[in-house]
Amino acid sequence: MSKRRGSLNDEIEAKARNIVVAEEEQQHGDEVFAAPVNELLPPIFNLIVDCCFAIFDWLPLDDLHSFGQTCKWAQQVAGTYFQTNFSSTTISSYRKDGFQVDYFGVLHNSFYTRHSTNVNSFSRFFRELMIPESYILPFQNVEANCGASIKHITLRLYLSPLKIKCLKGVLQQIEGIRLQNCSIAGEFHDKFLRFCKNLRGLCVSDITGRMMGNGNDWLLRKYPTLEHFGLATGAVKIDELKVFFEQNPNIRSFETRADFLWANKEMFMAANAMQLDTLTIFANYCNKKKHSLYNLLNKLHENGFYKQLRLQLDSETELEHLISLRGLQKLMLNESIERADALRTPFVNLRAIYLGYNSKTDVLDAEKLARNLVNIEQVNIRYVSIENIIPFIRHCAKLRTIKAGSFTDSSKKLSSVFKSWNREREKLSGATIVTVHVHEKDFLEVKWTRSNISYSLVELKRQNTFNWERDFYYTKPF
Repeated sequence: MSKRRGSLNDEIEAKARNIVVAEEEQQHGDEVFAAPVNELLPPIFNLIVDCCFAIFDWLPLDDLHSFGQTCKWAQQVAGTYFQTNFSSTTISSYRKDGFQVDYFGVLHNSFYTRHSTNVNSFSRFFRELMIPESYILPFQNVEANCGASIKHITLRLYLSPLKIKCLKGVLQQIEGIRLQNCSIAGEFHDKFLRFCKNLRGLCVSDITGRMMGNGNDWLLRKYPTLEHFGLATGAVKIDELKVFFEQNPNIRSFETRADFLWANKEMFMAANAMQLDTLTIFANYCNKKKHSLYNLLNKLHENGFYKQLRLQLDSETELEHLISLRGLQKLMLNESIERADALRTPFVNLRAIYLGYNSKTDVLDAEKLARNLVNIEQVNIRYVSIENIIPFIRHCAKLRTIKAGSFTDSSKKLSSVFKSWNREREKLSGATIVTVHVHEKDFLEVKWTRSNISYSLVELKRQNTFNWERDFYYTKPF
C-alpha cells in the first residue's frame, strides 16, 4: 500500500470521525465525551477506506451515489472515490435536474443513447463542470454547492453580470476555461477574466465570428499564469493577436481552426519570438486544399513556431499527405475510414490516434493499421468490435492506453476473451502494460464475471478514469 494512499486513508478517517463526533455532540451534549470514540461509531465506520474502495469497484455510479447519500461519513468516502476514479467525468449543471453525469456511447440502432446519473451529493468533489443552459438556476446551484475542487469549466451562450457573480468563487481557483459561443456585455477582461487568478488554460470558441465582449482589448493584456490558449473563430485577421503572444511568452500550447491559421499566416510566420511546445489544428475548418495547409504547417515547424503537432480531420481526404507533416504526434479522425489502406504508410512519429468510426468498423483493417503504428502509445476508437482491439495489443509494443467508446459485441463476449488479451501481449517483446478503458456496463460485466481485471500486461478500467480529450486538447473539444 503506497504512502500516498495511507495518508489519504488517515485523512479521510480523521474527517469521518470528526463528523460523527460533531453530530453526536449536537444530539447528546457533553455526554459524548464520556465514552471512547470507537464506541460512538457504528460498525460500518470501522471499515478502512481501502475496503470501501474495493467494494466501490463493483458498483455502478448510481449505486455509489446512493451510498454517498446515507450520511456525511459515507459522502466523504464515496466522494473521494468518485473524485479519484471518475476524474475525467464532466458534470453538467441543469435547471431542473441539478448536477448530472451524461453518458453517450452505447450504440443502439445506429444512435448513441443518453443515460444520465444524478450526482448532487458529490458536488464538493467535482473537477470538470459544464453549464450548457442559459438559465440562472444552474449558476446558482454552482455557487451554493460546489467547492474548491473544480479546476475546469465550460460555459455557453450569454453570461450576464448575475451569472458571473454566481461564479466568482469558482473563477478564483479555476485553471481551465472553455467558452463556447459566449457573449458578455462590456469588456471581457474587466467583466470576467480579472477574476481568474490561477488561469492556466483559456479557449474561446465563437462560431459567429464575433469576439468576446466589446472589442479585442483583452488580447492586449498580460496573463502571467496562462500556459495554453485556444481561439476558434472564422477566417478573419486579428491584429491584436501578435501583441498577445509577444506579451505572453509563457504560453506553451495553442489550438485553433485551420481557416483562422490560414487567414493570419503572415503574422504567425513572422512571429519569431513565438516558440510553442504544442500546436493543435482543427483542419476540418479549412477551405484550402489539405496539402497547402500541410505546407504552411511544415514552414511554421521549420521556423521553430511549434515542436509537436496535433491534428483533427473530419474524413480520410488526402490522408496520404499526412506522412509529410513534421512534428505530427497525435491525430484525430472524426469520421469513418472507408478505404482499408487509408493509413497504409507507417507513421513512425505518431503517438496517439483517435478513430471516430460510426457503423463502418467492418472496413477497418486493424491488423495493417496496428503494424503501421509502430510507436503508438494511445488508441481511442469510438465504435469498434472486440476483434479489432486485438491487433493493437498484439503488435504495438509501446501502447499504454486503449479507449473503446462502444463495442459492437456483447459485454459477455468481452468477459470471455479478456484474459486471452494478456496472453497475446506476453508474446510481444518489450511490451508495456496496456490499460483498456471501456464503458461502465462492459467493465462491470467483466468484473462480476471474472473478478480479476488486472493481469501482468493488460488491465481493465472504466472510461471515466482517463481523460483522452484532455490529452488532445487542454479542455473539452470545441
